[in-house]
Amino acid sequence: MNDTDIPVTDRRHPQWKQGRIRSRASKERWTLVGMALVWNAIAQPLFWFVALDDANVDPVATWVTALFPLAGFGLIYAAAVKWLQWRRFGNLELVMDPFPGSPGGDVGGVIEIPTRYQPGTTVQITLSCINVIIRRGGKNNSRSENALWLERAELAVEPGMRGSRVSFRFKVPADQPTTTEPSDNCIKWVVHIHREMPGADLDQTFELPVLDTGTPQQSRRIHKYSLQIAEAARLPEHDIVMERTAEGLRFFYPASRNRGMGLAMLLFGACFGIVPWMFSTGFSDIASGDAFGMIFILFGGFFVLVFGVIGLLLVTFGIYSLFNSLDVKITGQGIVSTRNVLGLTFRHALQRKDIRELRFKINVRQGQGVKAKLHYLLEAIPASGKPVCLGDGIKGKPLARRLMQELGEALGHTEWSEGRRLSARLRSGTA
Repeated sequence: MNDTDIPVTDRRHPQWKQGRIRSRASKERWTLVGMALVWNAIAQPLFWFVALDDANVDPVATWVTALFPLAGFGLIYAAAVKWLQWRRFGNLELVMDPFPGSPGGDVGGVIEIPTRYQPGTTVQITLSCINVIIRRGGKNNSRSENALWLERAELAVEPGMRGSRVSFRFKVPADQPTTTEPSDNCIKWVVHIHREMPGADLDQTFELPVLDTGTPQQSRRIHKYSLQIAEAARLPEHDIVMERTAEGLRFFYPASRNRGMGLAMLLFGACFGIVPWMFSTGFSDIASGDAFGMIFILFGGFFVLVFGVIGLLLVTFGIYSLFNSLDVKITGQGIVSTRNVLGLTFRHALQRKDIRELRFKINVRQGQGVKAKLHYLLEAIPASGKPVCLGDGIKGKPLARRLMQELGEALGHTEWSEGRRLSARLRSGTA
């Protein structure tokens, strides 16, 4: 495919015509500066000159209002960090190889880094396929960035023209979606480079084209694929216990493996429960017997109901995440998967002869965009019936692959597949 054949003509990415991609560091710093200015221009006066000076404001409401200027200070800090990172590294450039990338082929390139080369230095490279969804509803617009596919590797740097350089090459499954024009539901491919360093960290992103080129594109100069091996070399001892028994292989996933996620859900659930309570108590004087009071009660009641239901669901999922364990046994006959939730057990069995395939897929996303942390679900797909869970909450694709390899060898399945989920709108072809 020639440069002039690139079908994505977004004017925000003119460098796509040459395959030399500039990072978004400058744009990101100005975005954070703008957010910090706008947020603090509203939040700081609201707290210091309204909430603190008005004696009629409920003390609890005052403390809640204090969260907004604190968030403003956090935005100022984030903007300062991003500015210092830009001052140190500027806008890095990624030279793609091949250009463009393609599903079923490779996505790779070289990044020059303006730091003195030191042997043994590594950087983390992440390639992500992201589904950007914008929901428009008058003043209540929202934007989400869901990682559909992600590959991460820790790679050694080499001597470069500006000091150091890193080369990467990822194999992209053929079933992944391609880059689309910007819209309310679109696909973008992003490379993220990161390394913690004294002073300002290296932390930049690049948006690059991954297109259907007819023939899958292969890298010409980068000969080795970038694989994260060290991360999956050993199992996290507090999250997964693997043991070989006289009957076969056993995986035990203790209840505490998702403690961070469970505690976060409990915290957010409690917040969703407290906010409507504060709303109903702090503004109870407004709810008089007149027509306005009745309208307030109706809308306030709906508000309390919605937040209460969300809070209850979050608390329920938090308790489930904290207190569910999974015991998977693989024997000569097949699989027995037993889940225990606060003493309640749920058992599923599957004969070897009935297993059609093994699969792993994303089941939980923490965060958004290129910095999302993905947790995976492992399952055995029968010829008929529901899949049997072989593991959940698996942190990162390298560990999921390691477990799938162990499971595949124990079950006599040398191959497995990676499933993916797209939004309903994207699947229907409206992207």
